[in-house]
Formats: sequence, structure tokens, C-alpha cells
Amino acid sequence: GKYDLTNKYWKVICFEQKILYDLFSDKNSNEKFFEILDSVFKDKQINFNLIINIFLKKMRIALHARNLQKGMYRQTVECFMIYLLFEELTLFKIKNTRIRNQEIKFGGIIMMNNNYTEAFNNFFQNYSNIFSTIERRYLFTLGFLISRVASKQRKKLGSSPIINKLKGLKLRKEDLLKLKNSVEGKAIEYKISRAILTSIYEYYILVNNEFNKWDVTDDEINFFLSLGINLDRCIWEELTNLGEKLPEEVKELEEQ
Repeated sequence: GKYDLTNKYWKVICFEQKILYDLFSDKNSNEKFFEILDSVFKDKQINFNLIINIFLKKMRIALHARNLQKGMYRQTVECFMIYLLFEELTLFKIKNTRIRNQEIKFGGIIMMNNNYTEAFNNFFQNYSNIFSTIERRYLFTLGFLISRVASKQRKKLGSSPIINKLKGLKLRKEDLLKLKNSVEGKAIEYKISRAILTSIYEYYILVNNEFNKWDVTDDEINFFLSLGINLDRCIWEELTNLGEKLPEEVKELEEQ
């Protein structure tokens, strides 16, 4: 991939059969793993909603990981890698094909000349088949803002209570407005860069703010929020390339 998603404790992300096995097997059965493997090698279509649901089950476990269990960051990256693989192989059924062919129209809105906006746009263009709707892009940017608030809270409080607002990755569409308002309120309280809030607002004004009318599943909402939270280092990498001075606490990413 384009970005370095490794850290000091996890130097090599091995793309191999074991990642597929870990994702699609459990202690009771390996049946789903062999079904997926069969689809990969025989170019069979895979149900998109089923895959996202499986990703979320694994990510919910990782959200509460303890000791040597696989943490949220690593689990998210592995899910994202498998998503990229399936997308590259065009294995997803009709729904994702329709999404992939959908154009994102900015409706005459002028996006501000802002390094954060440019960083987000660069990232989305690198994975345009995945971030192919404005809803997915907005969810990612909101997730990024959650990661900023969480980082500030860790530094000040020693914990990240904002993560509790994710309801264990079981959010529903009707929860989004309350989540948005809560996260933005905390961002202002912690004096997070106005440029970040402006960039995210640019995506927000392009979506239907009646969230319950979105053509996305609840699992998709939780998945793309999680990508924004856990792939934040991709945005920091883009910002570094743009010459942006990064916040001091971003150095903590190396310790994750």
C-alpha cells in the first residue's frame, strides 16, 4: 500500500493466508474461511454486507482487547487490507458495483484551500473505489476527529472516554447526529485545530443530514468511522508531505 501502517511493536504486516483465516474462522467452525478462500481462487462473488458484518465482529472483540490480544489498530488494518484485496479482485456483489460507479458531485460547493482538506482528498483518491460515496468520506473524517479528541483525552485524562460514544461499534444511523455534536463539542473544548473542523464540515454539508435516510447499513457506519479513527496516520503522512506542522501528541502514534 501507499502508507506505512506499521509501528515499533508490529514492524511487518504479513499479508498471507493466516490473516484470512483469523478473520473468517472461529473456535467453532472453519467453514466460512473455506467459502471465502474458494471465492478468492475461483473468482466467485462475495456478499458485501456479510463481509462488513464479519469485520465488525472481529473489530468489536479487538476494541476490548487485553494483554496479548490483537488490538483495534492492528485488527482494523487487517480488515482494510482484506477489503482492498476483495475490491481489487472485484469480488463484491452488486451493491458495491453500484457504489463504485456512483460519482461524487460537489454541487458547486467550493472546497477551502486547506491542508487538511487536501490530505483527506489525497487519501480518498488513493482508495477511490472504497471511498466512493460522500457518506463514506464524511464518516472517515468524523472518525479522524474522534481520534484527535481521543488523543487529547489520553494526554489530559490518561483515558479516552470519547471512545465510549461508539457504543462498542454498534452505532445506528439515528445515533450519528448526537455523536457528531458530542465529538465537535469536545474538539472545541480541547482547542483542536479549526482547520480540521472546517475540512470535516465541508464533507458534512455535502451529505444528507437526515442520517436515517442514508443508503448505508449500520455496519458500514461503524466500519468507516473505525477506519477514520485507526488510519489517522495516513492523514498525518499526507499532511507531512504538504509541509504541515503536526500536533505534538501525534508522536504518540509511534507508541501504539
